[in-house]
This record gives sequence, C-alpha cells and structure tokens, in this order.
Amino acid sequence: MRRVTFSRNYTLSLSRTCQCYCKYCAFATHQAHIRSPEEVEGLLDEALKRNAKELLVLTGERPEINPVVAAKLAEWGHEDFTSYVVWSCERALERGMLPHTNIGVLERDDLARLREAPRPPASSRSRLRAGSWLALARLSRSRSNRWKRWLSCTGDTGTFRR
Repeated sequence: MRRVTFSRNYTLSLSRTCQCYCKYCAFATHQAHIRSPEEVEGLLDEALKRNAKELLVLTGERPEINPVVAAKLAEWGHEDFTSYVVWSCERALERGMLPHTNIGVLERDDLARLREAPRPPASSRSRLRAGSWLALARLSRSRSNRWKRWLSCTGDTGTFRR
C-alpha cells in the first residue's frame, strides 16, 4: 500500500500589478494593486485558521514600477517590492508556514534577499511534522545541486553559494 501525503497550502496574491503584457495571463493588471500590511496579516491569520502549512506568495512582475504602488510601499516603510515580499514571508514564518514565491524575474541581489528570510521559530515549527522539515531540506539540497550544475554550464559558478 502506498501512502500519499499532502501539505495544505494558501495563496497570497500580494499584488496583481505587472510590468509585462503576456497575452495568456488573466492574473495581471496594469492598474495599481497591492494588499496593505493589515490585509496581509488578516489573510495570513485566515490561512492559519485553515491549517495551511505552506504559503505561495504570488504577484505580478515588478509592481513597484507603478508610481502608486511605489508610493504605498514607501508609505509602509519598504524601499522596494522585494522588501515587502520578505516582510510577508517573515510574517508567514512567524505563523509556522513555509513561504515560497512566484514573483517574476528578479535581480540576483533580490533573490539573495529573499533567501535570507529567517527559519521559523521552534514554536512554529512544531506545527509541521518532523518529516516535512527533512523533506524540505532534501528538496533544497536537490534544487541546489541542479542550480550548481546549471550555473557550471553557464560559466557563472562563482556567484552561487549554499
């Protein structure tokens, strides 16, 4: 008998503002759209009530190019959209959820900033089965090796650090 497991997830649509004009996309808008910190906290609390273990942060690409979105980010104390995504991921980690992102193409520095998001506190990790952490660590190593192979093919091996 095979055992099937799953991890309940929740999607946080942080912003639908996008710089791209992909013909297939029904998600993006070119109007100013971004969720406030209060909305984000409320949605994360809702995800927690639904026993979500993972959070997908979904956005349009580079929403801060919209002046209204950029002004709201500055008003909330964020230098750019990546800072806001990191803040959102930290709030998810505080609640014991594992965040991952689909926020479009990023510069190398922005990717590094996302990677630096802290590990959840021990009290939050207890919400997840021990096997989930082990599986996540294995998956992370597996992806790391694939990236190292890809980077070695591009000749850009000096920039990837684990």
